Amino acid sequence: MRPGGLDEPCSRGNYNRRMDSGSLSRAFFDAFRRRDLDTMFSMMAEDVRYEMPGSPVLTTRDSVRDMYVGLLAAIGDAEMRVLECIAEGNKTALILSLPGSDEVGGSIFHEWSDDGLLLRYQAFTRMPGPPPTPEV
Repeated sequence: MRPGGLDEPCSRGNYNRRMDSGSLSRAFFDAFRRRDLDTMFSMMAEDVRYEMPGSPVLTTRDSVRDMYVGLLAAIGDAEMRVLECIAEGNKTALILSLPGSDEVGGSIFHEWSDDGLLLRYQAFTRMPGPPPTPEV
């Protein structure tokens, strides 16, 4: 466990819309780790804006649900962890591990409404650099 208890999962019963943005983001990520799509989608605004590298911007809960069904099938049981959580006002940044590792794999930005619904999700992943160019 990391300092500050960031790896401690939020229990399903701990989610409520009056939580601060950091707690909301941790609860959302915990639902993702449990593959609990119902909780995740109950935390999203109907017109949520989802931005992920290499993918079109998604602007409805239904389109985000379809994306997550495919994503969860692709990653299987791989575990990612929150390495760091930075929250201010209604915004949160999460630094995440690579699946099955303690190495930094990317970050996620959340923006929450005043009533505790996810308005914007923006992901940034660490991509490996291009292979070196052979010298001629």
